[in-house]
Amino acid sequence: MLTPRVSRLPNALIIGAPRCGTTSVHAHLALHPDVYAGPTKEPQYFASEAQELRLEGPNDRQALSHLVTRYEDYERLFEGAKDQRVVIEASTTYIYFPGTARAIQRRIPHCKVIAILRDPVARAYSDYLRQRRNGEEPLADFGQALRQEPERIASGWAYRWHYYRRSLYYEGLKEYFDAFPSGAVKVFLFEDLYDQDRFIIDLSAFLGIEPRPDLGLGRLNPGGEPRSQTLHRTAFGMNPAGKAFRRVVPEAALRRVRQWVLSTNLRKPNLDPELVADLRSDFRPDVERVQELIGRDLRHWL
Repeated sequence: MLTPRVSRLPNALIIGAPRCGTTSVHAHLALHPDVYAGPTKEPQYFASEAQELRLEGPNDRQALSHLVTRYEDYERLFEGAKDQRVVIEASTTYIYFPGTARAIQRRIPHCKVIAILRDPVARAYSDYLRQRRNGEEPLADFGQALRQEPERIASGWAYRWHYYRRSLYYEGLKEYFDAFPSGAVKVFLFEDLYDQDRFIIDLSAFLGIEPRPDLGLGRLNPGGEPRSQTLHRTAFGMNPAGKAFRRVVPEAALRRVRQWVLSTNLRKPNLDPELVADLRSDFRPDVERVQELIGRDLRHWL
């Protein structure tokens, strides 16, 4: 049973990890009549409360201009909530930055916490492809981007460039198990989303709401590298032609065009098997600790 909200804060959080289906899950819950999801996904407020988020990478400040760093502004995100049982917020940095679990526990000690984890190699590669999709990652080789990551982090590039580091789940997840009571943290695997009806039933039971499989999950934030960067940037208003296109095309038609572009223009180049083997070896200690922490068999990730 969820407790009443504290002030104007949510009583349930999706903490990540990124590229694990959080956008689809958040969108599903936003359609539920007993859930208020707020107007903004990824405000990252509690991560910024736990520590200063560095935004020194290319285009970081513009790309992350939606971040909410003031408590009053965060409260305002949930002003539209009425009598819904669940008020939820989703920020995928919450599983990543140290101290975030304690920052949440201080503000909303009785909230419920949802984490979704994915094969760390697939997650890191999907994160990289998202940056390629958005026309931001200049390095066309994933291995090279991984080798550059420590230098980027040291130079203050934002978390969106931390492909490898954000696939290390144990330390961040353990903080939530330590900060919140037993039963307050629910961990799903990305594979659980394949059986949508079962996933929705389990998620709804955790939140104490009626399951609505009819609302579906969808695939709202697919990964991949654009075959044509020009087509992608035009469809999503990221160049002058796209901005003009957006002004004259009705919103419903624009959504259909974008879905078509995402379904036809994205590709996932195969990874070098040797790189995959090296990454699986590197991730093994973290995966084994996560496996023990959550009590689920993760050998298929290894």
